[in-house]
Order: sequence, then structure tokens, then C-alpha cells
Amino acid sequence: MEDDIQLCECYGTVDLAVEGFQLKEKKYAGDLSQALKANSMIEIYINGLYCTIMEGLDGEDYLDIKTKELLYLLSAFYEKEELISFFSTALYTNTAFPAYILRYHHLYNSVAELAEAMNYTVSGFEKRFKKIFGIPPSKWLREQKARRIYREVCLGRKNFKEIADKYNFSSTSTFNDFFKLAFGETPGVVRKKNFI
Repeated sequence: MEDDIQLCECYGTVDLAVEGFQLKEKKYAGDLSQALKANSMIEIYINGLYCTIMEGLDGEDYLDIKTKELLYLLSAFYEKEELISFFSTALYTNTAFPAYILRYHHLYNSVAELAEAMNYTVSGFEKRFKKIFGIPPSKWLREQKARRIYREVCLGRKNFKEIADKYNFSSTSTFNDFFKLAFGETPGVVRKKNFI
């Protein structure tokens, strides 16, 4: 990693990389990476950021401030070991592969399309993806799609047919089935709860 991102006055990503490497060498035989469970403060931050971006507030200065805020929240609400585990993918591997996926996955409708765009065979892509992200790419893409749809349902700016069309569902009925399977309730129930 060329640039050291400072999480707080105490440590930056270079510090995490050094300590993470030592932890990996001394304590762990396997993969160090793990998910970081969002606490209520991070959830509030993410929801606020999403809403402001959806309203068009996404200038470079604003995003720089929000990045600093996120790093501050991470350092305030998580232990160093948790941050080492969470950032291990970025700290120990070539970041071009996960960075491209995180930034552009929403542009592709299937694992095959994403693999082709990144010049991988599907099997090679799936193997590398699972090594970095810890789950199969088809499951991860489905989860990301479900999260984006959930946000759109909660924001209430589009009707369900518009959302179904945007995400290439063959009908609103198929869209409703997908949503209910992912979240246990229909989009109508979820939207109503968010506006009460």
C-alpha cells in the first residue's frame, strides 16, 4: 500500500499492516480476514451518507470529509484487532481486484459478465473472489443487489414497477418474490414501516 491512511492519531493502515502481519505469522495459520459487524453508529453514518448522495451531495470535498468521519468512527468504536481483520484484504493482497468489484459490481448482471470484464474465466474468477471475499460471487452479488433494492424501497421515491424494471425483474410479482425471500416481508410492508 503506497499511502498510509490514518485512522486516528494512534495508528494508520501501515501500522495495521505491520501488526496484522505479525498476528498472522504468530497466531493464525489461516485467513485473517473477517466481516466487521456494523454497530448502530456506523449504520447511522451509512444511512446518512447514502441519503445525502442520493440527493446529489457528492462533491470531492464532501466525500473527503465523510471518509475522515468514517475512519474516525471506526477507530472510536472498534478494537484494533477487529480493524486488522477487516482491512486484511486491502493490507495483504493486490487491491485492484477487490477495488474494481466493490466499485463496479452493480454494472453487471451476472458473475460471468463481471468475470469477462475483468479478463478471467468464470472458474478462475470464482476461485479468486472466494479467497478474497470469503463467499461465492453469485451469493455476494445477490446480497449487494438486495441491499440496493432495499434502500430504494425504503426511500420511497420510485414505485415498485420502476424498481423492478431497473433491476431487470421480469415482473413486479418476481420482484416481490425476490424481496420477500431476501427480507421476509413484501416491499409494500417494508415501505409502510419506513413511513410510519
